[in-house]
Amino acid sequence: MLKTEGIIMLTKQESLENFSLETDDLIKCNYILADNKISEIMKTIASSKLLYELFGFVTKNFDYDSYRSVCFSGGAEGANRSFSMPERKQDVMAFTLILLYRIDTRQEDLLKILDNYFKDGGTYIDAYKKFTEEVILPFRDSTLSAAKALMRDEDAFAPEKQEKPAPKKEKNGRRSKTVSLPEILEDKQNRISAKRFNSALKEEALFIIDSFKNAYINGDEKEIAVCWLAYKYFSECNPKFRLESDKIYKMLKNSED
Repeated sequence: MLKTEGIIMLTKQESLENFSLETDDLIKCNYILADNKISEIMKTIASSKLLYELFGFVTKNFDYDSYRSVCFSGGAEGANRSFSMPERKQDVMAFTLILLYRIDTRQEDLLKILDNYFKDGGTYIDAYKKFTEEVILPFRDSTLSAAKALMRDEDAFAPEKQEKPAPKKEKNGRRSKTVSLPEILEDKQNRISAKRFNSALKEEALFIIDSFKNAYINGDEKEIAVCWLAYKYFSECNPKFRLESDKIYKMLKNSED
């Protein structure tokens, strides 16, 4: 532990351990005590050079109001209200940090957020549990992952490396085929159709996905390129739809090889 000009600065490992403990406390506590726990998280970040600089990087030029309007969506008086986190790790970190800061400084009301987007007719205890699962857990995991990558001198926001699962075998012992891009896109269509989104955006999403899928099936390279750009732009502007443009791009590139 280092001390500079009266301010105690934690070592990198200490700061990550404290951050993990504080976020776990926030997840496990009663919602009535959440404000105090959030303040402790803010103090932990402020006392860590690693975390302070990391969050300074992800929040630079981050448009919180725009993300808030997308992540917390729905009409007045609870009509079709829903919550969804951003897709990218750095956006999860920036959005949640600013949200917690605004709760800590009374610019946001946690109870109102729970009531409007997580309660679903249940209790505040249930709503808070849902809030921690959908907001705090991804925030904690994204932050720890990025910080540990930096400590290893790696790219903090490189896509997570995942082991390829072995192809499943069918009953007759033959390997089942890999899921194709059109099947992935159709699955996204079905998922979006079943969810409650803004009707105009939902219709646009379904149209873009369907056009992209058909262009790919027909093998029209120019049409595929145009549809891909539309898909990518919509995905980046509307993260709540979880279109996973990075994953789709990799599948698209692999199909060209």
